Amino acid sequence: MEMTFDAGDDLSSVEQEYNPTPIINEVRTYVDQWRKLPNPEQWLVTPETERLLKHWRNYDFQGVRPFFCQVEAVETVIWLTEVAPKLGARGAKFWDHIKGANAQANPNLMRLALKLATGAGKTTVMAMLIAWQTVNAVRHPNSKTFSRGFLIVAPGITIRDRLRVLLPNDQESYYRSREIVPPDMLTDIDRAKIVITNYHAFRLRERAKVAAGTRTALEGWRKEKLETLETEGQMLQRVMPDLMGMKSIVVLNDEAHHCYRERVKGASGETEADLSGDEKDEAKQANEAARMWITGLETVKKKLGVSMVYDLSATPFFLRGSGANDGMVRVKPELPKLISFAPLNLLEASWPALKSFAPTLDVIFCRNVMIYFDKPTQRQILDRFAQVLRPGGLLFIGHSENFTDHREHFALRGKTVYERL
Repeated sequence: MEMTFDAGDDLSSVEQEYNPTPIINEVRTYVDQWRKLPNPEQWLVTPETERLLKHWRNYDFQGVRPFFCQVEAVETVIWLTEVAPKLGARGAKFWDHIKGANAQANPNLMRLALKLATGAGKTTVMAMLIAWQTVNAVRHPNSKTFSRGFLIVAPGITIRDRLRVLLPNDQESYYRSREIVPPDMLTDIDRAKIVITNYHAFRLRERAKVAAGTRTALEGWRKEKLETLETEGQMLQRVMPDLMGMKSIVVLNDEAHHCYRERVKGASGETEADLSGDEKDEAKQANEAARMWITGLETVKKKLGVSMVYDLSATPFFLRGSGANDGMVRVKPELPKLISFAPLNLLEASWPALKSFAPTLDVIFCRNVMIYFDKPTQRQILDRFAQVLRPGGLLFIGHSENFTDHREHFALRGKTVYERL
């Protein structure tokens, strides 16, 4: 399909607005052609960006090198930011589309989404984006394109704590441990101001606890409402004190499909009004949480300034199909008869659900679960996996997980596959 864009405020059609695949594919084509340019002078990027691109593409990493999908995601942001504005109408049409979509969905923010498959390693992409922005901001302090101030927002405290590897001074900082930048750029990374929080922190809190009776008495005496709820400015001072002196910070949303104002008019899928019962209650809670998240970001934009919001997600924006069975499949009844389900808490002292199988399991799939545990807990769980998995059995993990230090029980047989010894 040929893409056309209006010169005015409107986009070409509703179909193009809510079928982003064509424009995504067109961007990827441009990025692919740009990537293949042999002369770095043709890349149209800063010298710092050029060095980072060469590093990510060609450096002989001691550990796991960045996956192509990770590099491509960051390349796409770089191309849109540094290259597209220099291409005239060819590049402008992409920003026209992005600005038009943001104007309808969240007019107070400029958001750019990067959707990667589960296990692709969104945290590494975040580290690469932070490195690219920070090094350029430090070495080009007057540039309005780059920033060294970052607010990273997660959907909960577990993911928030896992993202500590994005802090330059963290013991397992990705910039050092995963060689995200050349060694001479690490001092630039140290100048980044990074705050990691969960969206719940945006809720305004009471500054003082006042009993209902006391509140009534004080308000009656003062003839005015007693204000004990913190202001927006006080909330920001509590959540992100290190960023208060900065302007135009960059926001990175992890699991960003949880952050939205409301369903865009004309988008496909069910709305809260279409549901009933428990599903309606669940949708209401999700919408309230989403509004809290995006309202917090709008407050940051209003008070401090936000140059860009990078949304990283492994899940579609709308989780529900347009019909009761949309996107669903059904298997023959013979297969379900062979399957049994039982809850299993990896942290419990015993695993009764697996007791009858030990040590005869052929395969264990535990993808992108262990990344949420510390090293001692990971070792404990792997030791127990070894007890129930037969010799020669396989353990499948996520791309962002690595257990090569557990050689007494498992041997690496592929990028994400370990064999029980």
